[in-house]
Amino acid sequence: MKRFSLVITLALLFVAGTITAQQQQRTGQRGQFSTTARAEREVEQLKSSLSLSEQQAKDVFKICLKYAQQDSVRMAEMRSSGQEFDREAFMKQREEVTKAKTAELNKVFTPQQQKDYAKQLEEAAQRRMQRQGAAPGQGGNR
Repeated sequence: MKRFSLVITLALLFVAGTITAQQQQRTGQRGQFSTTARAEREVEQLKSSLSLSEQQAKDVFKICLKYAQQDSVRMAEMRSSGQEFDREAFMKQREEVTKAKTAELNKVFTPQQQKDYAKQLEEAAQRRMQRQGAAPGQGGNR
């Protein structure tokens, strides 16, 4: 009888978890962070990987928050426009935004931090290309 109760309890927990995950996925709550949380997370990563000082971290946070807010506005506009997603235009705009953000961040970074950050961006681009199933320089369309 105890085993039966345990099996029923586990089955109910599994079903409840599945339902919750589906609801989150439908409402778009899954994996979304506030602009502040995204900026904080990025600063923490950069702080550890580039050994930022406290003042640098504050300056980098301001820059990251600015771009996270811009990204949120851009995504909201794209979703509300009702137009079909134009991946090429989106990627071109993303590249331009990344260049502008990098230029602002480089004003805060030391020369060595600038080199390390450029290397991180290149590695991230290579990982994106691998996830998309293409070699770097061959485009990312599937």
